[in-house]
Amino acid sequence: MEQALAETRTREGRIVTVYSPRLTALFRYLDYTTPRFSVSNHAAKLLEEILAREYPQMWERIGECIAG
Repeated sequence: MEQALAETRTREGRIVTVYSPRLTALFRYLDYTTPRFSVSNHAAKLLEEILAREYPQMWERIGECIAG
């Protein structure tokens, strides 16, 4: 856990790359058709919601570590 948290303090540690042609097509479409749509912000929000639901204890622990 400590190593994972330490790595988030670097730019490289904060970037998550996902390869999916379907996601790319969907997000590009939304980017073209939705004013002020942010692929990164929307993807992060969706992933956070899903991961918080799938791994609630770990998500809570990470939140506590990041908060202070």
